[in-house]
Amino acid sequence: MGKRILSAIAAITTAALLSSCAPATSQAPETDTDVAATTQTELPPGFYLGEEFIEIGEFNPNKVELIDLCEEIPDEVLLEAGMINNGTGGIEGSESIICTLRAQEKTLSKGDFSLISDALTKQVFQDNDLIIEPRLTKTVPGSFFYAFPSDNASCFIATETSQGLISVVYDNPFTGAPQEDLCHPALKALESIYFQLRGK
Repeated sequence: MGKRILSAIAAITTAALLSSCAPATSQAPETDTDVAATTQTELPPGFYLGEEFIEIGEFNPNKVELIDLCEEIPDEVLLEAGMINNGTGGIEGSESIICTLRAQEKTLSKGDFSLISDALTKQVFQDNDLIIEPRLTKTVPGSFFYAFPSDNASCFIATETSQGLISVVYDNPFTGAPQEDLCHPALKALESIYFQLRGK
């Protein structure tokens, strides 16, 4: 991710700190698929990282252990989501961990993805008028899009979890496409990661 995005994230972080299922009735024996489906519907919104279930919902920014998403999310999950892990891990700041990945698809080859874990709440983005609403279907619970006014080459999609806010970013400074178009790759990647990890 470019320096300008990192600077913007750091700036908003500083500003924020300063201003702030029924069982089956059939006679047939229950199959593994039936069990998996039942378990899926009984789970609250969230996903697994290793053995830990990360629940989606409000969190206390003062009591959160940030996750290095590039270290914790398996490479095969990232690959399925269209990202290639550089293997460098995340850059840790005072309130965030950011890691950058290469786009797998040739059509996105001039752009980059990033994964961000930070201790900001959705309210911070609302208070700073950073939330945008592209006409996209948001299938990941609690997800919202945000962007920085000075940066038209990136789109962020995030959701709050029990371990902090997680964001997927798609950044492409070489395209003149509307910002909403940049949100599609970010949304697609977040959906893929979420449903893969939730299904484990």
